[in-house]
Amino acid sequence: RKMQLFMPGLKIWLDIDRLTDIHNLEDSVSIAAVFVVYYSEGYFRSKNCRKELYTAIRLEKPIVLICKGDNSELTETIVEECRRHCNGSNSPGSSLILERIFGNH
Repeated sequence: RKMQLFMPGLKIWLDIDRLTDIHNLEDSVSIAAVFVVYYSEGYFRSKNCRKELYTAIRLEKPIVLICKGDNSELTETIVEECRRHCNGSNSPGSSLILERIFGNH
């Protein structure tokens, strides 16, 4: 939201603020120009976070990762958590997810 102070007219949708029906997650992602992952530990354990991320990947949305912490240790944590939790039947696969989040990492 603070970005809106620097970028007037920027529209930001936060699921924690504006989601009235959990079934609308995919619709909300579909109208977004960019999908932002604000990573904190446990992100990939969240079914709803995964659902949003999988939709963003399926729709080929640009993905921006925002996180706080030491880059190398945090990267390892993200990779490990993604590999552990993003392997269900509806997942595009942890390899594709990590490629979309980190680029050709």
